Amino acid sequence: MSLLEEVREKGLIKTYRARRERSLRGQAEVPSPPITITVRGVAYKLTIRPYKTTVAVGETLDIYGELTKGVAYAPGITVYLVVDGTRTDISTVTGSRGEYKVSWTPTAEGTYEVNTLAMIPA
Repeated sequence: MSLLEEVREKGLIKTYRARRERSLRGQAEVPSPPITITVRGVAYKLTIRPYKTTVAVGETLDIYGELTKGVAYAPGITVYLVVDGTRTDISTVTGSRGEYKVSWTPTAEGTYEVNTLAMIPA
């Protein structure tokens, strides 16, 4: 029997409260006051670094990065390229060390905001 009962869950944070355990027959119960324990989930971190930040129209830009979960690598996760807030069809899967590379070729002159998006399975 667990002495902890889950009180609430919010995203990656779970809060537990200690429960009293019943004593054996013939013995008096002297419980301690309950305590609250918060257990935080391990968050993912996605990094991005372009090979360069200025390219010509039609020139391919390589974008590299790494996906980690806490201090561990996160292999096998799909990463998409996002351009000006819109997810593109350009994607890759992270390698054994959480690394990824996506390539993008701009077709028009301009300044773009580029980032990546990892699709973490539920």
